[in-house]
Parts: sequence; structure tokens; C-alpha cells
Amino acid sequence: MKSRMLKLSLFLALATLASAATLNFSFSGEQLSTRATAAGTGSLAWPDGIATVGLPDLTAFSYAGYVQSSYNGSSITIPETYGLTDLADFALTVSGGAISAFSLDTVLQSAWPTQFSVFPAPGGFYGNTGADIVGPVTITNFDAAPEPASFALIGLGLAGLGLWRKKEIGRCIPIVRWS
Repeated sequence: MKSRMLKLSLFLALATLASAATLNFSFSGEQLSTRATAAGTGSLAWPDGIATVGLPDLTAFSYAGYVQSSYNGSSITIPETYGLTDLADFALTVSGGAISAFSLDTVLQSAWPTQFSVFPAPGGFYGNTGADIVGPVTITNFDAAPEPASFALIGLGLAGLGLWRKKEIGRCIPIVRWS
């Protein structure tokens, strides 16, 4: 029973340390002059405890969307997908448990050519994709990194379990005295 408790505590501590902060977002834009539209969703992940996140800090990025436009009387839909290797620039700041700054740029892809960007604007964040199609970026889910006090409590708990375990082992070892 005691061994199971120790293993479970260690597993939970390691799982907490290995967790990542995640951000999910959606984009929907329109260009009135050409009647072109675009939409998509994306997600980002980075290690816990980082308040100012740069491109090297990201552990995951994905964006999947489309650009739809009319050309010579026919409708064209161009899918867009980007991954971590497609990012050219990225910056994100977490302040007070919320996203206070968020920007990214992907590399220019040759299939139309398309590119996806997010930038801060008055009242929130906006995206730009395809033929200068601009629209709002909505953060749909943000799981912030746990505060440093959580890590301190986990560390104290593990230290207490270690001392308790050491005391239990010490009771089992017979002391031999030579006279």
C-alpha cells in the first residue's frame, strides 16, 4: 500500500511538471471588395511557467483553414494548413492569467501564395490570410500554466513522502552492536 502511494505521488508530480500551457483560437475574415472569405482554427502549446513565449519556446503549433474566392465567375476554395516548422515569427505574453500580447507569421506558401498572420489591434487580435483577408481572432480556450506555488507544494509533498519512507525503512533494518 505504501509503495503504491509513493509511486502514485511521483507519477502525479512528474505529470504536472510535464504539462504544457495551451491556447486554442479561431479566425474568420472577409474582404468586401473581392468577396473573398477565410476561416480556420489553430492551437499552440509551450512549457508551463513561461510568461513571455517566443518561437523557440513553442512545443506545438497547428492551423487549419481555408480561403474562398471567386475567380472568373467560379468559386475557388484553397485549404491552408500550417505546422510548427511553418512559423517564421511568434510572440506571446501571459499577464495576470490572460493573453496580453499575441502575434505570429507563417512562411509564404507557394500554393496561391498564402500566408497566415495574427497581430494585436484595438479591442483584441486580428488575423490576415490569403488576398489580404482580415478578420478577428478569437481565443476559444486558454489553459494557463500553474502558478509556481503549485510546484513548491508538490516538491514539499514529495520531500515529506521521501522522509516518511526513509523513516519506515530505518525501522526495518536491525541494528547490530558489537561489544
